[in-house]
Amino acid sequence: MSKLCRALEPMNKRVVPYGFYNVKVDKMHLKETKEGDPVFSAWFKIIEGDFAESIIPYEKQLTHGFWIHQACELMRSLKSGLDICFQDYEQFSTLMNKVFKNICDSNIEYLLKYQGGDEIEEYEVKNAC
Repeated sequence: MSKLCRALEPMNKRVVPYGFYNVKVDKMHLKETKEGDPVFSAWFKIIEGDFAESIIPYEKQLTHGFWIHQACELMRSLKSGLDICFQDYEQFSTLMNKVFKNICDSNIEYLLKYQGGDEIEEYEVKNAC
């Protein structure tokens, strides 16, 4: 079990096993590590089934090009209608807030495949309401 899932366990009331889940994006923001490095954070809230209301967290430190690429790919997969690119942290933070607003306003749900190595690896839009 990942350290992050263990930390969230009291909120989840139980650990979410790997699998497919219908989710909504519950939270998306930039935060910092103890060292002050930027981290992209997104929380996916399961909306139905045995684990309804549980959170699947995703975090990616934005200090290496490949990790920035992964965060951008995650945001692209959310189908917000915005052009996703990284120029600098301030621009990325503003873009991330717009993505979050667009997907919340559109009430979009996703089918999330949560698997392996404490990473969320695949995203697919289920439907838009």
